[in-house]
Amino acid sequence: MKGQIAIEYIIIVGFVLVVINIFLLAYFQYSESSTKEIELLQISKITKKLVNSAENVNAYGVPSKTTLTAYFPNNIQNITFQNGILFIYKSKNGLSYISESSLINITGDISPGSGIKHITIKATSEGAEIMEE
Repeated sequence: MKGQIAIEYIIIVGFVLVVINIFLLAYFQYSESSTKEIELLQISKITKKLVNSAENVNAYGVPSKTTLTAYFPNNIQNITFQNGILFIYKSKNGLSYISESSLINITGDISPGSGIKHITIKATSEGAEIMEE
């Protein structure tokens, strides 16, 4: 009788552990995909903000400049400026490309590292220049 109770107890505990593992696996997968989605949305917002600010500064003329503060998420591989801005982001599924085109010539240099960055945008005779402080 005691042996049967012990086996039933082990079966119930094993079943409960399997159910808990299934829920934990689902939670971590959802959490990871949500994090990646938030990072992509942050990059998209930064890209639009940079292009809009560059176009505004260019409209005001050559001595104009502005400074933006933005949080850059992890896994940004490269940032290029050519007819706008292109962010290359590395995710679990491969590389993602987030771009925003511009009506003006935008040049600049921003390091792809993560963290809070202060970015200066100033008007030039050819368009706008974006530099990390």
